[in-house]
Amino acid sequence: MLRQQPRKLNYCAPLLGIIISLASTYSYSQTCRDNGKTELEDIYCQIKAKGKGSSLPDYQQFRRNPLSTQRLLLKQPARKLGIELPAAASSRRARNSLIAEPVIHSQAMTSDTESTTPEKPRADRKKTPVQPTSTASSNMQSCQLHNETIVCDNRLYELQTNLNNKNISPGALGATNKLVLPKQNTESFKSASTQYYLSQSYVLYIEKMITIGLADATMSFTKFAAMHSDIENRGGDFSGRFEKMFELLKKEKSTNAVKSRYNNNYPESLKQCMSLSRKLIVCDNVKQNWIYRRDG
Repeated sequence: MLRQQPRKLNYCAPLLGIIISLASTYSYSQTCRDNGKTELEDIYCQIKAKGKGSSLPDYQQFRRNPLSTQRLLLKQPARKLGIELPAAASSRRARNSLIAEPVIHSQAMTSDTESTTPEKPRADRKKTPVQPTSTASSNMQSCQLHNETIVCDNRLYELQTNLNNKNISPGALGATNKLVLPKQNTESFKSASTQYYLSQSYVLYIEKMITIGLADATMSFTKFAAMHSDIENRGGDFSGRFEKMFELLKKEKSTNAVKSRYNNNYPESLKQCMSLSRKLIVCDNVKQNWIYRRDG
């Protein structure tokens, strides 16, 4: 009997980064016949009809993303074809469906937030990552970046990569390993700022992604915060969405291989990094996230 080889997960670096959809796949030629398309869905179909947008997720996955994520996915392929995206406000259409899990695997995700103000010329535009408010010191002046390591006062932090299942802890993909983010309306966070709440939640998210061997598939704090805003604005359950996402990732990873890294680059400087906790340093350039961790 021929042994079926496991299919490889097509994860990319975080996305607003990552997350996953188990919707059935349909070809765009079939699903684009839907008469109830939004403006963004119509543009998706135009791009596909022109034979472009190979990096876009399938149509059903695209539709299940929040509108802000749909715009990000379409931005580059639409620009290449000279298709103008509608203004953010005019592209919104009320839906009765649940907020979907944003898709992890699209290579088209190049930025994390959309502005309703006119875009500046590319040469003048500069993206600044949003940084968490951490209880740990964010002072990186005593640190040195050496690509795969960061050294701070003789403390060694090593770059974390994706790991195959044989290299993660037994039971990491089991039912007991859950990502449970705190609720923002609990007593612990009721009087705290949203930034502080997200900072604490982000640490939990990063730690859990490391446990299942997906350190190189984490989203930046900027994207994490943008997702929180989008889900909350649509009346969704932020912590519940991440808990569900984590379960889907465990299920997928239990039967699929992953690449150790998706890109072989590194942070340009320590200006892109900050101490997230006593054991973690996180660096990002908005498009990509790097996690450095120390033992002990």
